[in-house]
Amino acid sequence: MAESPPAPPSPPPHDLTPGGAATGFLRVASGPEAAAPAVRAVQFGAERFAEHGRSLAAAQRVDDDKSKPRPFFPRLNSNLRVWSAALEVLSEQGLQADTDPAHAWLLDNARLVQQQLDEVLHDLPRSYFQRLPRLADDPLQGLPRVYGVAWAWVSHADSSLDMTLMQHFLAGQHDAEPLTLRELWALPSTLRVVLVENLRRLAERAAWRHLGRRAAQALFESLPQSNAEAVRRQLADWQARWPRDPALQALALRLHERLVDRALGLPEERDEAGSPWTAARDWINGLLDDPAAAQAAEQNESAVDHQSIRNAIGSLRRLGAADWAALFDAVHPALKALNRIDVYREEHESTQDRAMHAIEALAARHGVPEVDVAQVLRLLCSDPAWAPDAAERAPLHWLTGRGRTQLLSELRIREQWPERAGEALRRHRTFIYLASLALLSGAAMCLLLALGLPAQASWPMVVAATLLAALPASEAIIALANRIISESSRPLRLPRLAWPGGIPPQARTLVVIPCMLTRPKGITTLLAQLERHHLANLEAEAQFALLSDFGDAKAEHLPQDAGLLAQARAGVEALNARHGPGSAGLPRFLLLHRERRFSETEQRWIGWERKRGKTEALVALLAADPATADTAALPDRFVDLGALSTPAPGIRHLITLDSDTALPPGALRELVAIAAHPLNRPRVETSAAGAVTVVHGHGMLQPRVAVPLATAAGSSTVHGTWFHSLFAGQPGLDPYSTAASEVYQDLFDEGSATGKGLIDVQAAAQVLAHRLPEGQVLSHDLLEGSLMRCAGVSDVVLVEAAPMHADVAASRIHRWTRGDWQLLPFIGHPRRWGLRAVHVWKMLDNLRRSLVAPASLLLLITSWLGLGLTPGWALAAVAAAFGAGPLMGALAACAPARDRISLPRFYRQAAIELGRAVAGTAWHLAMLPAASWLQLDAIVRALYRQKVTRRGLLEWTTADAAEAAARVDWKSMWRHHGKLSIATGVLATLLVNANFLGLVVAWHIALPLLAAWLLSPVWIGLASRPRPRPRREAIADDDRHYLLGVARDTWRWFERWVTADDNDLPPDNVQFDPDTAVAHRTSPTNIGLYLLSACCAREFGWLHNVG
Repeated sequence: MAESPPAPPSPPPHDLTPGGAATGFLRVASGPEAAAPAVRAVQFGAERFAEHGRSLAAAQRVDDDKSKPRPFFPRLNSNLRVWSAALEVLSEQGLQADTDPAHAWLLDNARLVQQQLDEVLHDLPRSYFQRLPRLADDPLQGLPRVYGVAWAWVSHADSSLDMTLMQHFLAGQHDAEPLTLRELWALPSTLRVVLVENLRRLAERAAWRHLGRRAAQALFESLPQSNAEAVRRQLADWQARWPRDPALQALALRLHERLVDRALGLPEERDEAGSPWTAARDWINGLLDDPAAAQAAEQNESAVDHQSIRNAIGSLRRLGAADWAALFDAVHPALKALNRIDVYREEHESTQDRAMHAIEALAARHGVPEVDVAQVLRLLCSDPAWAPDAAERAPLHWLTGRGRTQLLSELRIREQWPERAGEALRRHRTFIYLASLALLSGAAMCLLLALGLPAQASWPMVVAATLLAALPASEAIIALANRIISESSRPLRLPRLAWPGGIPPQARTLVVIPCMLTRPKGITTLLAQLERHHLANLEAEAQFALLSDFGDAKAEHLPQDAGLLAQARAGVEALNARHGPGSAGLPRFLLLHRERRFSETEQRWIGWERKRGKTEALVALLAADPATADTAALPDRFVDLGALSTPAPGIRHLITLDSDTALPPGALRELVAIAAHPLNRPRVETSAAGAVTVVHGHGMLQPRVAVPLATAAGSSTVHGTWFHSLFAGQPGLDPYSTAASEVYQDLFDEGSATGKGLIDVQAAAQVLAHRLPEGQVLSHDLLEGSLMRCAGVSDVVLVEAAPMHADVAASRIHRWTRGDWQLLPFIGHPRRWGLRAVHVWKMLDNLRRSLVAPASLLLLITSWLGLGLTPGWALAAVAAAFGAGPLMGALAACAPARDRISLPRFYRQAAIELGRAVAGTAWHLAMLPAASWLQLDAIVRALYRQKVTRRGLLEWTTADAAEAAARVDWKSMWRHHGKLSIATGVLATLLVNANFLGLVVAWHIALPLLAAWLLSPVWIGLASRPRPRPRREAIADDDRHYLLGVARDTWRWFERWVTADDNDLPPDNVQFDPDTAVAHRTSPTNIGLYLLSACCAREFGWLHNVG
């Protein structure tokens, strides 16, 4: 029997295409645009770039169709998906011996590139590009013109960022056809987009080459078990689906290499015509005309791609640090014209940006060339008729201020109706704001009455319900309206100058702490705080002073006065000795002290008019000409201590800070730079009624006040007290503070003063000197801020501790309420004092708020007895009065403002804020009798003292004294607040008697509230007690050893690489592979981490013999 022929070799697996990461890559990278060539062309020099800029500007035709939307949707998401998939392919098998340089460099810098790509994806202002001129012709039709400019640059610069070449390129572009300012500032972001596109292409091509080589290897290994038909079918499938360059070419070259190696290794074997080896060789010959030349071309392209990748990643890193402003100033004709304006050159970058955006908007709206607007601005601002600090010298005065009408006239254009409507709204904004509040309050009251009145209520019941619910309802409505305005309006940063070298002599400033010398320990604390202000703000043209009085006394002098003054003087002298003199050899630290004067209203010896008096006296001293000043005419005099009590001449600004207020680093210069801008310089006028007020600019600046962490606020525990946690808001200070919305500042261009901020010396001397009545004004901050047109500066932050104890907060509120009601004479005669409607509203609003708690208490009690609203709706109205604003703010904060955040942590913090808002509302409800008693006591005292006794109008309890008097033991709690429990018991008894008399009492609502009010001393005591330290979580021994090892290795690194060769500063980084290389540069982050590591090493015992 004849033997059967041998069976043919089994065919290879159905598909030899690499799997794993390659599957995902092929899914996102396949298609007609697969493996697009890199954005790369002939590289140009300076002259050739300038010529190319001119030719490109002439060739780019802009689409003038304004009706169509202007989307800008580069394939960013697609680019990032392909990039990630390509990186997965390249990293799947790690670095191999034959890995090309581009492949290796991508893997080495993968994390850095991913960070840059994420930044492009999340930070690109897509809406900004919708208003850019777009191209009308292919190949970039529909895309912004600046996209074509960026593409040309990346192509001819090989993705490198050379600002000198860029200047030649843009200068040539602007010689032929200037880009708009909006296009110019979109260029850095557009360059990022094009660089990402190029990186995607380079990484994709590297991945295709890598896949081709892997496929070639897999096919070669399967050839002995395959047949010719299977090989042809597999190669045809790849050829149909993969791009020829570079995937098929890399596959063919690698397969060719393997076949040549096999032929050299087995020279005696001859492949038959129908063998798989022959099929593979035929396919290669059909694809590659000259394998050697193709191999050389691939190696050359790999080297060029390597350089392009390095350039692109380096450019992405340098884009953010490049000085684009200087570049644009040098090439754009409109910016060249603006830079010929003196004030514009001195302005901060943010203020310059506002001016440029205003020019963009005006030019786009009226069809005027931007360069024409800039030239007219230059002529208007440079008029020699203007004073050096006149507002007319600032471009924003003409672009957005009172000079806009004249600017439009000079440009021969007319205002359009949206501009006229906006101007009309601004003129009548006070009426619109107050009318809106009135309408909203009226609508809310109607709704509340419709829902909350009993069925078939009589008209007396309706009147009673309206009167009782008006104040709580108004509080809720105004809180909601102000919150909506704050959330919806975009705060504007006040214009400011840029002083990189520090405060100049013409803006010399004095920083003072108004204080009282009462005890030696307090003086030591004050001196330390004064020194901290200086160390945080090292300015040659700034002096720091204690503005002090003695405590109130029954006699002009007390035995301890001389010792306290001597201690303060010695402390100030020690500070001067330690830190040296200031400018012109004058003392840097001063002691400005006043003696007591007898007060008729207080019947005691006090510092004249307290804080207001010494501030007014200091302002008069600083504003007077030393050569001609009559010291007898000053409102008060300071003790002569020689140079220690002599401020430097020419002080223009005064900054007052409370003794517990911190001045963060840089805040001093920022405040003064804002005050010195011509648009903010105060312009004082006298009205027909003789009132002297600031009518334009700002005579005061009020920064935002933040709350420090509990430990920094003086707490003995990590978390302070429950009261502090409930009402101090989010503690801590964001080092990168941004502007926050403040209703009055956003709507009326003026905020409310709180006594901590900057005062213009000359304006204060004209407005405040000898004008306010003596012995009457307690809350002077609001009044003075109104007269001085105070501005709220929310992007400059001061830090001040919030009260830890509920009684300390109550003492503040009592004093503020008395002060508000003592302003009644000013409210009654606003024209005499130069107060405008918004100022009167602020004062009336304070009076209204002081009545909300008593009115709410009365509303609840009457509702229990069946008068007015039903009990449930009355409780809802009171809860809304105290919780609507905070609750809306907490709800608004529940929406993430950006994408790259930890959502679990974000929502955990949002839940905490919501809980704080709800708990705050519950606290106000529980403290309603206490708050009502507090407010009524303050109101009655203020009115009685004003109208009857004329005594105690300046009664003042310092924060230090209030803190010292606060107690948390239960005996003290009962002694201070037991009257609340007794009053609640009396109220409950009256309700029981009313019930016996036949009145129906809503006990289901009354009893819980009565119980809460009865326990008021308990709640105050618990909330004011220090919170215990949180229990530390135990760390396992293995985790402890691991963390100690990491810490020790970290410190060893600093020990090894922080050397005298680098001035004992940490290097930025040290590279160990392939060779050790030290980056001899540092940064604040590196220095800070090194200092923290040194402190930790000291604690661990690794650092000895230090100081």
